[in-house]
Amino acid sequence: MKRLIVPVIAAGLLAVACGHPLIPKAALTAPPKPTVTPTPALTSIPLKPYTVQKPVLGVDLYSTNNYSAATTALYATRNLTYIKTVLHANAVGILWNLYAPSRTSNVVQAKKSSLTAANVDIVAKIAKSMGLKVQFRPLIFVPSHPVNPWEGLIVPPDPKKWFKNYFSTLYPYIKVAQKEHINEFVTATEMHMLNNSPLWKPFFKRVGKTYHGVVSYAAFWGDYVPPKGHLEPVRLFGMDMYKALNLKYNAPLAHVVSVWESVFHGVPAAVLKRTQLDEEGIAARRGAYKRPPNLGTPGIKDEQVQANWFTSACRTVVKYHMRGVYFFKVNLADNTLHPTDALSVFEGRKGARAIAACAKLFKL
Repeated sequence: MKRLIVPVIAAGLLAVACGHPLIPKAALTAPPKPTVTPTPALTSIPLKPYTVQKPVLGVDLYSTNNYSAATTALYATRNLTYIKTVLHANAVGILWNLYAPSRTSNVVQAKKSSLTAANVDIVAKIAKSMGLKVQFRPLIFVPSHPVNPWEGLIVPPDPKKWFKNYFSTLYPYIKVAQKEHINEFVTATEMHMLNNSPLWKPFFKRVGKTYHGVVSYAAFWGDYVPPKGHLEPVRLFGMDMYKALNLKYNAPLAHVVSVWESVFHGVPAAVLKRTQLDEEGIAARRGAYKRPPNLGTPGIKDEQVQANWFTSACRTVVKYHMRGVYFFKVNLADNTLHPTDALSVFEGRKGARAIAACAKLFKL
């Protein structure tokens, strides 16, 4: 479920310049029922041995548009330098948009606004030259539903065609991932209505025939955390953490941390140590704890809310020996020296300082 960046709706698209939107509250309270088999228990997938490594401190670098090669390099150099030297991250997640004509289409395609594989390659090269680990994570929008373009509601009439088409669209990026030896390719994000499809396993294997790094999947938090618990058939797991928490805006940090950690109670340790928080964001706004995906909702600015949320994410990673966290987001076109006043932004705020402090917590 993507982060709901509200205010601007133009030409039938939801303000994607600010971020990508999330399923609305109504859908959360009464979600459509998948037409697939029941969700398996978290322990139902055989887990191969895995040695816990030092956690990754990552930041998402998200491009909502395509640019010339020169502009892409300029933007990437500027913002990757910020991510490495100011936020002290040791990894970057490169995000870009793909599109589906409708929820019931068998098609996923790149558009003119999609960052090309060649430009993703440019960003990856620059990141690697700075010593950053690199993760790819494409997102899918359904622009025919401007209020709710969440990919989690995609239900293709012919799943075999959908997976075949999706792989073909991803293939240029998969080749770049192998060429640049990137660390991880999160091949899909929050595909809620396709949970338990038997086609995921052959899809992941097909990706792995070309790209030999870590092939993973980012689960919607509602499909990951107990009591549901859902895992796709990959060796290492991911999830996007935007679960609503019943916290007052002025709750002390220790309480925020405790509630954050409680979200993962009941998840087996063998699963937790294989899990990465692939996306983590919240607005610097009072009330955001109760609706963290609503990054664009107006309100009273409160940087401490954002900072406490970020710190809690890192402490949770340490407590459960998780693989790491990626904070959402720095836009590729951002000028990090002059950040906007949007409440979703952490640049130049306590949220940025909280991310930077995680490096010491992770002993990087």
